Amino acid sequence: GNAKSTLAAAIGLWALADPPDAPQVPLVAYNGLQANRTLFTPMRTMIRSNPILDCVQGGWLQVRAGSNERGIASAWNNGELWPLPADDERLATALAAQCAVAHSRDRCLPLSCTRRATLHRD
Repeated sequence: GNAKSTLAAAIGLWALADPPDAPQVPLVAYNGLQANRTLFTPMRTMIRSNPILDCVQGGWLQVRAGSNERGIASAWNNGELWPLPADDERLATALAAQCAVAHSRDRCLPLSCTRRATLHRD
């Protein structure tokens, strides 16, 4: 690949960590496994490799990676990021999101980062 998922994961972390007003960032993929594997896992690796981000090392982002609950919480701005499968009932919980990162089977794009910029795929 050409790092589309990695870029989307980095944008999702930026959307979680940058705004001061409790951002809500869903990671939307075809199913939960894809959201976890292609977006959440790279985010977790990025956080754990950076002491400024990783709360275990004194940073501000806490990774929840249990089997029943996956997500990332920001201690400094009360933001939350969580993986979701692309089904209507689960997506209804993400309607107040400031930025949504979506991943399809063959492409990955941030959906509506309204905080500072809007990104579109042509």
